[in-house]
Amino acid sequence: MSTKSDYNAFAEHYDSVVGERKDIALYIKKLIKRYHPRAQSVLELGCGSGSMLEPLSLKYACTGIDSSRAM
Repeated sequence: MSTKSDYNAFAEHYDSVVGERKDIALYIKKLIKRYHPRAQSVLELGCGSGSMLEPLSLKYACTGIDSSRAM
């Protein structure tokens, strides 16, 4: 089990390890379009660096929250 301090130490490497999230963001857009097409905003809990929200922010008002301050 990871702790918040693990993520604080990992934060600077997160994006290079996790990679681009555009494919997952596209999948999320499809889910939103199918199940809640009038949605105007996205809230991501445990967003890490927010890399998934970046492509979503072109269409939605996005907010990300993470328990790791460094993320």
